[in-house]
Amino acid sequence: MATARLARHCHALVALAGATIVLALMSAPAVASPPSLQTVGATGGLVTGTWSLPSGVRAQFFEVAKYPDVNVYGYFRQKLVRPEDPLAQPRDPLDGAESQVRFGVLDSSQTSLTPADPTPPLPAGVYYVHIAGHDACGACPAIEFSATFEINIGPDGNSISSKVVAPGTGGGVVAGDRTPPVAQLRYSKRQDIDKLLVRGRMSEPGTLTARAVVDVGGLLAKIYTFRPRTRKVSGGVLAKLPLKVSKKKKRALKRAMRRGKRLRARVSLTATDRAGNSITKHGTIRLKR
Repeated sequence: MATARLARHCHALVALAGATIVLALMSAPAVASPPSLQTVGATGGLVTGTWSLPSGVRAQFFEVAKYPDVNVYGYFRQKLVRPEDPLAQPRDPLDGAESQVRFGVLDSSQTSLTPADPTPPLPAGVYYVHIAGHDACGACPAIEFSATFEINIGPDGNSISSKVVAPGTGGGVVAGDRTPPVAQLRYSKRQDIDKLLVRGRMSEPGTLTARAVVDVGGLLAKIYTFRPRTRKVSGGVLAKLPLKVSKKKKRALKRAMRRGKRLRARVSLTATDRAGNSITKHGTIRLKR
């Protein structure tokens, strides 16, 4: 009798232990599966490389930069202030030395870069390379990065050496993200009204929206609004956003300029990340016809 009771207790303990293990596995955080970058080289100033893709991971893009520093999402920083420069105290965190020098979109199943890829050759120097992939795992970050390789390109454009300098990193949306992205607005201060253009970038993936308005003062004061332009962008990539206005409004603005009006377009750039956080930059462009 005692033996039968002991056996039942043992079976119950085994079942409880099994259930505990299953629950622990179910509650454990998903493990990232970034691309596995295996070799990096250069031929004629063009970066080459090979990598493998884990099950459920699609290739997304590659980045080449002058510095290995990445932001919290794993992207190479587009602009970076080197800590050894004590005089560099910019107001905008994106100010400083250019870091990212190449960015290219990959086919979903692509596992190599070859010299035939349509990118300009790089001058001699030391660069850093990694590959971004998209993981189908629902709880994983949307974008994950391979290990970062350092590559030394010689004067002839061919690689001298390469080595791993940093492990892979995860990207995508961070749970509970309440921090707006860093954004940069670039433009020429004097532009033709027919070719109004601004450039922008943000520190993480999201959307850029450019807007412009022109206030014609005087007795017949009127505000003319250009059509907004929105683009989805990757982190650190400089995007062009041309701004257009209807033909009727353009004719009215040109008539005002012929009468001697000095018109200025007030432009704005709103950067919104994938968590919904946004920031807006403003500028003024003098118009010419």
